[in-house]
Amino acid sequence: MVTFPYLDVALRFKSVHEQLDQFWQEQGIPHLDLLPVFSNLPPSKLVANRHDSHPNEHAHAPAAEAIHEFLKRHITEPVAGDDKLP
Repeated sequence: MVTFPYLDVALRFKSVHEQLDQFWQEQGIPHLDLLPVFSNLPPSKLVANRHDSHPNEHAHAPAAEAIHEFLKRHITEPVAGDDKLP
């Protein structure tokens, strides 16, 4: 499970991120919270524009890298039928 923060107000929801992390741990589901990835970056550089808080290309790059590393750590066996994937 990956939690992608609201980039324009992320720090206001830190306690929600902590609750989500606890929930996923209790369920035994690996969880990646991307809040730390973005915590030191200015939101204005990560969102589409000041009226649209969706992540832009500058936000997707570090998110993709973090997700890639997370998947490498947590996926150890191929899924049935995926044996043709590299």
